[in-house]
Amino acid sequence: MQFLTSLLLYATDTAAVEAELAKLVSQAPGMFRNAPIVLDLQALRDSEEIPDFEGLAHMLRERSVVPVAVRNASAAHRDAARAAGWGVLPDARETPAPAEPKAESAPKGPPPARVIDHPVRSGQQIYAPGDLVLLQQVSPGAEVLAAGCIHIYGPLRGRALAGVNGDTGARIFCRALDAELVSVAGRYRTLDDLEGDLAGRPAQVHLDGERLVIAALG
Repeated sequence: MQFLTSLLLYATDTAAVEAELAKLVSQAPGMFRNAPIVLDLQALRDSEEIPDFEGLAHMLRERSVVPVAVRNASAAHRDAARAAGWGVLPDARETPAPAEPKAESAPKGPPPARVIDHPVRSGQQIYAPGDLVLLQQVSPGAEVLAAGCIHIYGPLRGRALAGVNGDTGARIFCRALDAELVSVAGRYRTLDDLEGDLAGRPAQVHLDGERLVIAALG
């Protein structure tokens, strides 16, 4: 099991971020290749400027880095990141205060599952604010993310990241596991970590405490 790498953002300019990332990659190229990245926005919390999250995601993918989520972000930054398909992780040192009950407010249920009935092709990214249901395959180079669980009724050959907002109870289910990367709530494993007897078989991925478990289904 491995944890996501955090990249502390000091500027909203994508070109400046790319220049700094290029320095880091040149110093430790193996560390960043295919590494899932979380953008830490702590240094920009008081800034009214909004980073170009779509441009940042595109730039990271071009450098073989996997954009996953943001953390320590302001409300405006969280909204913009979600709109661009990023997950939002809980703040590193933040303990959410319990919400005060409001008698006039009706209880809110979880968001409905997002259902995709076509193959997710290489280079595509699909995000769901709740559960994500994919009726066909996830191709190599494709990425699917969900705040809740991910159900894949076909081969998983790309990357699947469940619980991207910190839900440690989220799970990934797939009919045939051949993934480049799987992740639940920030803990991830790559294809190199996959046990040989699980390749191509129905499987589920979940957390057992801090340990990411990949197990056969059926």
